[in-house]
Amino acid sequence: MRRLLIAANLVVTQGLLKVLRFNRTRRVLQRWPVPAINSLGAVGDELIRVSHARPLVVIGIDCVAESLLLEAMLRRSGEQPHLRIGVDPTNPSSAHAWVEVDGAVINDTDDVAQRWAAFGDEIPMN
Repeated sequence: MRRLLIAANLVVTQGLLKVLRFNRTRRVLQRWPVPAINSLGAVGDELIRVSHARPLVVIGIDCVAESLLLEAMLRRSGEQPHLRIGVDPTNPSSAHAWVEVDGAVINDTDDVAQRWAAFGDEIPMN
């Protein structure tokens, strides 16, 4: 059941991004009743649920939607996640998003910051 809830939230997040764009979607998600993550140790289980939920979704879910939803879920759980966005140094028209907590990458490999040139500090909440 939780997998379906996360899949539904992924669809909503991706749809909001198309209509409201990044900043407004992010603000909406901070108030949206997204599921909380019980503990930072449970993030791995939630990421598995998110990755397993993706095939249930008929529209493409990108890294921005997944990272925004994960950021909102972590905030709801009392964590202080940092949303990062970077560009491919060899192809500046290609970008990627990921989430970190206390400097640890949550939804990507540990070397993501070496593969993608992150934009300065974390993206502040507006």
